[in-house]
Amino acid sequence: MQTQLSAFRLAGVAARIGDESDTQELWKTWFSGSLKDELPAFSRTLYAVRYAYQSGGHYTLLLGKLVAVEASLPPNVQEIIVPPQCYRVFTLPENRPDAVHELWCTLEQDSSLKRCFKYDFSCFPSVGKGRVYVGVVGEVEQHETDFVTD
Repeated sequence: MQTQLSAFRLAGVAARIGDESDTQELWKTWFSGSLKDELPAFSRTLYAVRYAYQSGGHYTLLLGKLVAVEASLPPNVQEIIVPPQCYRVFTLPENRPDAVHELWCTLEQDSSLKRCFKYDFSCFPSVGKGRVYVGVVGEVEQHETDFVTD
């Protein structure tokens, strides 16, 4: 399935990722800390965002939650605004960490996937199956009404 999303803000913990041990360390930091309970989040859904890609497969990974643009954040919190982008969406067959890793290994070998290497993310809702959103090349249509709130 392909979709486009408007911009959204995430807050949490982040680190540069060079190999799998860096990823594991960041997940340990997230689950062992109290930040996950202190963020002014919209829901309990957990996001894992890959961005700032560099050659050699390095990128930054942020683990966090969706927060309002105007929300105040606790000290030492990393935050990003994910800009509007087109995505291919993949539903995980089951909610287990290995399923995400296995899917990414498959996606990284898929030459038909026109990735833009800007922002990719996984989301893990408290109910239902997780999804992986892979940023792909495409035009994002933005309308003034996307930014107007009543």
